[in-house]
Amino acid sequence: MELHRSHCLGDGRDRKVPRDAEEGRALFLPLFAPLDRELKRLGLKAEVFFWQDFHARYLITDLIGILAEAGFDVTRDSQKTTWARLSSADRDKIQRDFERQDFKFKFEIGVRSETVR
Repeated sequence: MELHRSHCLGDGRDRKVPRDAEEGRALFLPLFAPLDRELKRLGLKAEVFFWQDFHARYLITDLIGILAEAGFDVTRDSQKTTWARLSSADRDKIQRDFERQDFKFKFEIGVRSETVR
């Protein structure tokens, strides 16, 4: 499993940008703690990738690509969000676009959690 996100936390004056993978892991691991525990319980792991910046959110697998423009946040607001299925060509293009983005660092959560880069 792969999780991708931009490498800053917060906005405006509260925005925190880690300097390296170790600082990034320390800053972001608390956000992933519930998922980390569940993956460990199931004997699974996930890689968490951090990129310079991106806005649109996608769920991309080898079977389907979904645009989730507003992301995966859960709120108590009853705001409606519309997801869209991507064509295979668009899904592949988005994956190629991410290969050209400014990658910062990654780490693992779950079984054998360790800093990767």
